[in-house]
Amino acid sequence: MSKMSEVTDRTFERDVLFSNRPVLVHFWAPWCEECRFLSPWIIEAAQEFAEIITVVAVNVDENPQVAFQYAIALVPTLILFESGGEVHRIKGLTSQQSISRMISGHVSQSQTPSAPSSDKPTEPHHVLGVKTDATPAEITAAYRRLAQMYHPDKVESLAPEYGEIAKRKMLEINVAYDLLMRKR
Repeated sequence: MSKMSEVTDRTFERDVLFSNRPVLVHFWAPWCEECRFLSPWIIEAAQEFAEIITVVAVNVDENPQVAFQYAIALVPTLILFESGGEVHRIKGLTSQQSISRMISGHVSQSQTPSAPSSDKPTEPHHVLGVKTDATPAEITAAYRRLAQMYHPDKVESLAPEYGEIAKRKMLEINVAYDLLMRKR
């Protein structure tokens, strides 16, 4: 894991969600054999696409908040984020070609190696897991799905230590829902 930058619970938002480039996040654990097997391929992808993406790693054992927030139930898991939103996810062991296809298939056409980068974070084009131009019905369905998943009472009954995280997540979900519905 030493060749990939490590992201923590404290730095995830800054380094991934507010990045001005697409970010591939490798969720891993030190005890995971598949993670160690997959790591060289991810490093190669990081080198191949170094001009247009950032590749980071999150140790799920040391960073449970991020793992919980993105429902990481299986490692390795790869998530590609672009403009602050999740655009693709691969769970479990995969091929090097699949990783490259995922990156090249989801990186914006406007993101080329010669394109100047902006220092300002861009507005996420995915909120609540839907595009910002989604219909009210799609927004409401996403809101209900997330509200059920992160409802503090449900989370506290499963894992009391995540109750505060769930409360913050519900606040974020409510704010995002209000924002999307006002755009209608």
